[in-house]
Amino acid sequence: MPKIHETITINKPRPAVFAFAHSQKKRLLWDSFSKDFQYLNSASRADPGVIARTRMWHGLTMDVEYISFHEPAVAAMKMVRGPFFFRKFAGSWRFDDIGDQRTRVHFIYHFQSRWPRLRFAVDYALRLAISKDVRRRLRDLKNALETPAIAG
Repeated sequence: MPKIHETITINKPRPAVFAFAHSQKKRLLWDSFSKDFQYLNSASRADPGVIARTRMWHGLTMDVEYISFHEPAVAAMKMVRGPFFFRKFAGSWRFDDIGDQRTRVHFIYHFQSRWPRLRFAVDYALRLAISKDVRRRLRDLKNALETPAIAG
């Protein structure tokens, strides 16, 4: 399965970065990838078993189930419903304290496209597109957290 792993260093302490990244209220302030984000089934925050729905900038929607949530270190999820071209999709966001009130953020995704005979080409194209979006999301998160008017 293809793997995408992108990182960025943010000049804020790990608990603040983790909380900001997972705040439903603040998510749409920083995440240009998501046009809508909500926890389903009356959930108000991420936790194992919670389903979240994201409508992405291009209009596609994905529902993910949190399989791990350990504040302020890691959140992991797997797709339970999503775009037709994915057979599997899972990811994790990891937050490492690197000292001096700085955090290294890792977005790691694994996926597999639906069509075995076309998988090499489709996975390659998906990897390029997803990598670009992930790098942009990480820059968005960094810019929002390091801009006092947004991070609050």
